[in-house]
This record gives sequence, structure tokens and C-alpha cells, in this order.
Amino acid sequence: MFALAVTLNRAGLFTWSEWNTALVERIRASDCGEASYDIWLDTLEALLIERAATDRGVLDGLRDAWRAAAEATPHGQPIALDPAVLRRVASGAAASA
Repeated sequence: MFALAVTLNRAGLFTWSEWNTALVERIRASDCGEASYDIWLDTLEALLIERAATDRGVLDGLRDAWRAAAEATPHGQPIALDPAVLRRVASGAAASA
């Protein structure tokens, strides 16, 4: 998650200060009060949606596609997401826009 946050920051999606503020707010609002993987993911997703870089439907579609790919992949093998699945998720998002 850290590498993704750095990459999105470098791409100009948000400043490091904006990321820090959003992450701290999510941590404070959480039950655990710690920067868990889920909190980092929630923060990144919220910033992506807020900045109109994607929407909830695309994120949910990608999550479901990766989950299905992981479940279909034998243990010890790399998980691969079929490009057709990515196109389907993207086209579904475009159709709903």
C-alpha cells in the first residue's frame, strides 16, 4: 500500500500532505486506532474516488476479479488477471458513467 500511495502521489493525484491528512483522519475514526492495511486501502480508495480517478463500481469490480483469479490459481503460482477481465470491468464502468 505504501508503494501505491507513493506512486499515486508522484503521479500528482494528491500531495503528500493531503495523503497524510486523509490517512490520519481514517486512523482516528477507526476502532483500532492503527494504520492497518485496510485503513490504508480505504484511504487510497477514497482519494481515488474523491479525485474522480475511478469510481466505487470499478474498484469493486477489480477486487472481485482479483479475488476470483486468486481462488482459481494453484498455490505457489503467480496470480494473473486476464486482460479481458480488466476490459470488462472498465467497459462496465464506462457504461454506467
